[in-house]
Amino acid sequence: SFDMKKYLIARTAIGSTLRMPLGDIPHVLAVHIFTDASAFVKDDCGGWAFTVLCQTCLSGSDEPDYVCVGVAAGEYHSYHHSLNYVGGDVLHSFTVELIALIWALSWAISATDRVNWYGLPLFYFHFDNQAAGQVAFEASNGPAEPQLCNITAGLAHILRNMAEIQGQHVP
Repeated sequence: SFDMKKYLIARTAIGSTLRMPLGDIPHVLAVHIFTDASAFVKDDCGGWAFTVLCQTCLSGSDEPDYVCVGVAAGEYHSYHHSLNYVGGDVLHSFTVELIALIWALSWAISATDRVNWYGLPLFYFHFDNQAAGQVAFEASNGPAEPQLCNITAGLAHILRNMAEIQGQHVP
């Protein structure tokens, strides 16, 4: 059955993530986004998250400063009536990591004009699922979920037209 309270809590969490307070952080050199996801196939559920850190040059030293801007997280189920469902029919770590990247890329697109950049806009994405990262940052075809792959690659393409982006696999 549909749980309106859980739905509203999830929508509020995503909405507040998209409004992370970026304008208060001066001299942003780069934004680092760390994604992660897990899949529990037996229970038909998974979870995704991303954390946003801004790299600044506030202290005047040679070492960069980092400011944690915020985090976002959500559940994933492979059925269409679950919260935050954006696609995918099979639950596995690749699918859920794509979901994390989709939300993170969406956030980055919305944040590009709200950051006080010290130079050109630059986003670093750090991920642990190499196949999902290759879909977003190397324009390769994924091993499954072609629709989610297209969404991920499309969002990366949009962001690439707005800022420099780099992906880094973190084992």
